Amino acid sequence: MKTRLGYASVRFPQAYGLFCLLAMAGAGTGAGGRAEAAPPSQAVRRKPPGEVGRSAAPRANPSGCLEQNGPAVNPKATADTRSVLAYFRGLPEQSGRRVVSGQFIGSGNYATTKEIDSIRQQTGKMVAMMGIDYALMHGTDTTANFYAIRHWNAGGLVTVSFHALNPQTRGFGSVKNRKINFQDLFQEGSKAHQNWIADLDKAAAGLAELQAHNVVVLWRPFHEMNKDYFWWGNRDTGEFVRLWRQTFDYLTKTKGLNNLLWVYSPYQAADTTKYFPGDAYVDIVSMDAYETNPEKIQGYEALAALDKPFGFAEYGPSGNLLVFIPLIEKNVDYYGIFNTILRKFPKTSFLHAWNGGWGFQSHRNISQLMNDPRLITQSDVNWRSACK
Repeated sequence: MKTRLGYASVRFPQAYGLFCLLAMAGAGTGAGGRAEAAPPSQAVRRKPPGEVGRSAAPRANPSGCLEQNGPAVNPKATADTRSVLAYFRGLPEQSGRRVVSGQFIGSGNYATTKEIDSIRQQTGKMVAMMGIDYALMHGTDTTANFYAIRHWNAGGLVTVSFHALNPQTRGFGSVKNRKINFQDLFQEGSKAHQNWIADLDKAAAGLAELQAHNVVVLWRPFHEMNKDYFWWGNRDTGEFVRLWRQTFDYLTKTKGLNNLLWVYSPYQAADTTKYFPGDAYVDIVSMDAYETNPEKIQGYEALAALDKPFGFAEYGPSGNLLVFIPLIEKNVDYYGIFNTILRKFPKTSFLHAWNGGWGFQSHRNISQLMNDPRLITQSDVNWRSACK
């Protein structure tokens, strides 16, 4: 468990409201150094999503790619979506660059590139994968799509999580409210079902906007479901699996979203596969871990045994709490963490840090990390070569 500034997957529930307000603006300032030249589109000014230039049209699916790498769980997934999946699947076998770097930039209207720009200023490299979220302590908000589209157009990869409000209780911060009858989620006409579908519709509209710009999304709903941090967590296994599959069917079959790679992401523990919804509903497996010493991380072996690409969807140093102030370990050696992860968890294909005090920019040896020949930064991403 842990506390996170800016979104409140909170280790200490009594403090989450203040936490999400404290670090929405992000942290980190550049420390000079020669940086990769950012394209003009990397300017921080926010534009309406409609102003963002569209990516190139999707390519025809190369012959034999699916047979060699395995199909996406959505049989109608776009060719680019399947190629990105093949790319992640093949990374652990590479002798050189094999782990995609990534960092979360925030949720909805609170998203900012301040911290990842600081990483680039300090190291000369931009992270390969950008993470955004469609909810925080408020309702569904897909405003951060602007940054995701811009990052994709610059050659990067995109992941989206969804901290939806409790469909039963609603209200600010209700993502943490566990008062919900799960059966109501499946009962048409119930308040919970109506609210849930309304939120899914809003999220689907955001994902559809990304699809219109040909952005492939590592879509990560219901994360940390093996803990009681959120309304969907630590529930009856059968009910959770039913909710995941219902959501999968709604977004793929009803909403026609074919740009999603479905990411299963429990918190690190011995029971990481307890809530696995099935091979036919998951493209990528991952775990969330907030641990300065990766040697302590549990649950990798069970996930690695599944025939899916694996990565760390959320990472950060250990932390604690003093009254209302999160005390995240400072000046942590992220390069040492990276080396331990490669040794101990060899199937790792991406390392995606959380923002704020958990982000790369706040710690030491990040220049060695971002310039290591085994790490993939934005300029190194070459998923289009996975299915030539």
